[in-house]
Amino acid sequence: MAKNELTLFLILVNVTILIFIGGIAVFVILYRQRKIQHEKEKQLLRQLHHQALIETQLDVQKLTMFDIGREIHDNVGQKLTLASLYTQRLLYARQAEYQEQQVTEIAKIINDSLQDLRQLSKSLVQPELAQKSLFELLMQESVQVNQAGMCQLQINMSPSDLFFSVAAKNNLFRLAQEFIQNSLKHAFCQHIWIDIQQKDDIVYFHFTDDGKGFDIHTKITGIGLSNIKRRANELQVIDYAFTSVVHQGTDLRFALKL
Repeated sequence: MAKNELTLFLILVNVTILIFIGGIAVFVILYRQRKIQHEKEKQLLRQLHHQALIETQLDVQKLTMFDIGREIHDNVGQKLTLASLYTQRLLYARQAEYQEQQVTEIAKIINDSLQDLRQLSKSLVQPELAQKSLFELLMQESVQVNQAGMCQLQINMSPSDLFFSVAAKNNLFRLAQEFIQNSLKHAFCQHIWIDIQQKDDIVYFHFTDDGKGFDIHTKITGIGLSNIKRRANELQVIDYAFTSVVHQGTDLRFALKL
């Protein structure tokens, strides 16, 4: 009887040991599998993170290139357009004194454009946009346009010390430049008027010229009008209205809540 009990005991001990060893083996196998899976997951996360960084860098590069292109078109392009108009006007000038004055003005505009390009290489936003008010920027623009003698730009802003954030001021000034440039290049106008009035917490903007106008229902291939619309959208303006009538000029109106 005791022998049978001892045999049974030994069998139970051996089975227990085998189960224990088997359990350890299963645990080791599962642990290694989990470790391998964990390493794969970590590697996948590193790859996804690296890919996300690359995509972010590409997005930043695209945005930077877009901003650079927009600044060159809206600022330097505007000034070089003025220089081009001055040059064309020289072809019809007969007075030596007038020609000398125009050549001096052309040289000044080109120098300003070169300075802007140098500044653009350092910063996408010109310091004067942060330092000067919208009224000062527009008046500065009117001086350059009026000196050409082909068109008179009149600025009326009340109050003249209206405050806008740097971003809003930049968009408003570039939008105004775009309208002026389009009027000079395409409308062959005699006058451009910019009227800005504040009533309570809303500022009303009115841009108009007496140029040749155009049919707004025809397809326009230039980017000038799309730039105006895009900047207006960025400003989140209200009551946006752009109209033009052949032989009667072009009119742009919108409002901005302060």
